[in-house]
Formats: sequence, structure tokens, C-alpha cells
Amino acid sequence: MRHQFPVNQYRRLILLLLFSIPFLFTSCSKNPGETPVGPSPIITPKGNATGSPVTATIGAAGGSLTSDDGRISLTVPPGAVSGNTTFSIQPIRNTLDTNMPAPAYRLLPEGLTFTHPVQLSFHYDAQDLDRIPEDLLVAAWQQPDGSWKAVPSALNKTTHTLSLSTTHFSDWLLTGELWLTSVYHALAAGEHSRVMIMGVNHDDEDLLAVLSPSGWSGNISAVRDWKVWEGPGNLGMADGNAGSGNFITAMEYHAPVPVNGPGKAVIAVAVDGKITIPDSLAPGGKREFQQMILTTPIDLVANTYMIGTFGPVDINISDVTALVVNDKINISAHGTNISVGFTTNGTTDSGFPSGDMTIPGNSMTTANYSLNPSTSFSFGSQYQECDPTPHAAYSSGTLVLRKLGGIGEPVEGEFGGLLYTGKGIGPDGCQQYDKQRLTVRFRTIRSL
Repeated sequence: MRHQFPVNQYRRLILLLLFSIPFLFTSCSKNPGETPVGPSPIITPKGNATGSPVTATIGAAGGSLTSDDGRISLTVPPGAVSGNTTFSIQPIRNTLDTNMPAPAYRLLPEGLTFTHPVQLSFHYDAQDLDRIPEDLLVAAWQQPDGSWKAVPSALNKTTHTLSLSTTHFSDWLLTGELWLTSVYHALAAGEHSRVMIMGVNHDDEDLLAVLSPSGWSGNISAVRDWKVWEGPGNLGMADGNAGSGNFITAMEYHAPVPVNGPGKAVIAVAVDGKITIPDSLAPGGKREFQQMILTTPIDLVANTYMIGTFGPVDINISDVTALVVNDKINISAHGTNISVGFTTNGTTDSGFPSGDMTIPGNSMTTANYSLNPSTSFSFGSQYQECDPTPHAAYSSGTLVLRKLGGIGEPVEGEFGGLLYTGKGIGPDGCQQYDKQRLTVRFRTIRSL
């Protein structure tokens, strides 16, 4: 038995199938006694859209475009395209590692080779560095066969950007030369999860793979000192081919019993060797390290939970409810200083983009955050634009329901997108807004 609670065992199985996390791509031998081969590349499906695209028509003179969340921008130089071309950036699900807080991005037009390279810039923040050390940040794109290929880039710690040049578009994301990840991002009391290292395999065309005991491009000499860096719980040996001695590539984390309220455990491991990352801004054109400490957080939750972030604020709420009334799904979570609510027009088990609630299939999201008893802020997925005349506009975020059971059965899903709050009228007579990104996953039991 993988879990002590049957309902959670079922939930984890469904999550594993839906998320298609590629945790079994370790090295193997075809016949007994055969020399082990290197790690196989990670193959994942293309991610589904999690928000609306932003578009721009750019011609021979060049131009630029930035995603709605500001996390990725592209600059098209003069002469890259011969005539007016529609460019777009759309957030999609990160299928490489669903524990990552940031999405991947679909860049279009795909299949077109630019005459001159287009510059891409990823803008990272503290949430990205929870799982990947800043010095190890790299960018990768998804190839037609579903594998992910890392590319040379330039890291600027002052502007918090990672930039690169490309002559083609595909699905792109910010990832790591090496990073530590867990099969499950959240565990209840007594549950456990495999924790392992992923990264760039330079012996296999810079494709991303799961680190295996058979080696890693000859540049890693030891994987050692696994520990629970922060929080409760303990580590044990993982099943399967996880190595031994001073080269253990995976461990099993066991959550404590009981879990005393929402909490977090941070797992850490030291990696020794010669870690080299091509970087045009680094001395000698490369970032080099002899040792790196990798960490990954695991949320410790109740059997019902909502976890994630709202701007700089961590969310870990156990008071989560779901009910269906008048063909609308209502999901609400109430924490000490923050509450989150979702309402849909429709009751299907699918995705609900933010939009006009009179239209079936759309959703509305709200978040209320209190700094103190007398100061609070209300954010929502709807706001107003004035160009050229005042009209309603909506977040690019989509509420995705992974499971919508009957009364007494699980409801599971996630949301990622910007929410808005008014901050006064601007010089042009239009309402001005502050915005924060809400990124959450949740599970609860339907009560009505």
C-alpha cells in the first residue's frame, strides 16, 4: 500500500495519471550483465492552455511582446520576418514538472524559421528559486517527440532575467541545469513520496532527464547528505534503482503522524562535481560550480486543502468547501488572513476560463487578503479597460477542475492567473489597478 488512506491513494493515482510526471525514466539494461546506458530523456505531453494568449502583429521593422503575467517577453529584430506576422504568447501547463509554480509558454508562430534570431527573456522571482538555485537557471523548449532541450542563455541577477536567442518557436519554460523534485507536491499524515533529481544530460544533446546511478555526463561525482532540511518527517531509501553509498539519486520522504496543522518540509541534498552551464554573460562564457545544494519543499496538509501563493503570500488552507447550486460550482477557502473563492457557470469536469459569468463555461475568481484587522484588499478576475472606450476585461487565468465528484466525493483542481484591485482613477479618467498572481491547487469533498 502506498498510502494509509484509501481515498488519498485513489487521489494520488489519479494525479499521477493526469499530470504524466515522468518519474520512471531512469537508466536500465536490456540484458543481465549488460553495461548500463545513460538516463533516458523525459518525454511529456504538450501542456494544455491555462490562460488566454496575448498577440501582436509584427512586421519587417521588428517589435516586441510580453506575456500577460510579465514573466516572458520576446523581441523581434528588424528583418526577422519579411511581412506582417501574428506573434502570440500563451501560458500552458508545465508538464515537465507540475510542482513548479510557474507555467510554460506556447510561442507562436510555430514552424516558421526566423531570418534573424528572436530574443526571449524570462523574468523570474523568489517563487522560482524555491526549487531551483538562481545560478542553475536555464531555459528549455519542447521538441516534437515530447522531449525537452536546454539552450545556452544569459543570466542577469540584477534584472532577474534569463535571456536567449532562437530562430524558431515552440513550447518554452524556465527550468534548471539540476533541480530536486517530488512525485507529490502535498502530503497528508502518514503519506510518502519519492524525491529525485532532474537536469540537463549533456551526453544526450542537452536533453532533460532524471538523474540515474549510472552517471550523468561524467560531470557529477557524488550525490550525498540527503536530509530533511526544515520541518518534520523523515527520509528512507527509495524503491528501485536509486544508487548507494555516496551516489544516491532518489530518496523516499515520509510525512509525520499526525500533521499538526498546515506546514512544510524542505528536503535537501548536496551534489558534487563539475557543473558547467554555457552563459554569454558569465566569465569565460560559462557558469561553473564544484558543489551545489538542491532543495525542494513539500506541503504538509489536511485531507482537504488549498495550497499555493498569492503574490508574495503563501497559501496553505485546510478549510475548503465545494458545492453545486443552480448549475454553478462554488469553491471557497478561508484562512487566517486570506480567503479565495471560485464560481463557475456550468458543472462540467473541465476548464473554466475567466470571463463574463452570463456565458456558460466561464468562471469568476476572488481573493481577499488582510494585512491587519483594519486593512484588507479585495481582488477579482474582472477589471475595466478604457481603450478605446470603457469595457469589461478579464484575467487570463483558467480554473481547471481535475475531478468533480458527487456529494461526498472529491473535488480537485487548480488555478493560475492575475487578479486585480482598483487603486483610483488615473489622469486619463480610467480606473487604475494593482495586480497579483494567484497560483493554487486544491482538494476538498463536495458537500452539496
